[in-house]
Amino acid sequence: MEGGKRRAPQLAFYQRHGFRVTAIDRDFFVNNYPEPIFDGGIQLFDMLRLTLKYPAAVA
Repeated sequence: MEGGKRRAPQLAFYQRHGFRVTAIDRDFFVNNYPEPIFDGGIQLFDMLRLTLKYPAAVA
């Protein structure tokens, strides 16, 4: 999953469900969109990449 660097409650939701921050794409929103993007009144700059590892399947 990828998303903006969001406020703590949203990030905490995903982390409670097993997601981990595995990468930060610095200045992603500034470099890839012509107009600033805001979330909750805060301008987004960096994109967080979250991953969720599934347990290995049992044969």
